[in-house]
Amino acid sequence: AQPSLSTSGVFVPSKDQSLYALTRANGRDRWICRAETPLKTSPVVLGTSLYQYTENHGLLSIDPLNGAKLWALPIRAQPVALTGT
Repeated sequence: AQPSLSTSGVFVPSKDQSLYALTRANGRDRWICRAETPLKTSPVVLGTSLYQYTENHGLLSIDPLNGAKLWALPIRAQPVALTGT
């Protein structure tokens, strides 16, 4: 899976079951969000929201600033558009 880039950082999914958030300016780790399965899809950044699909929890909404899991949609889904902004 490919990394995603936004103003809040670089988000790198890994087969080691982790989503890494890196600081754009220097590439240093900001936070790591652990999953229970390898991450095989790219994270999606829409506006100020970050989403990552995981095989065991479905679509996760993750706070891009601190890596906290906000909610999960337990189906295979991927956001494709942001409306109402």
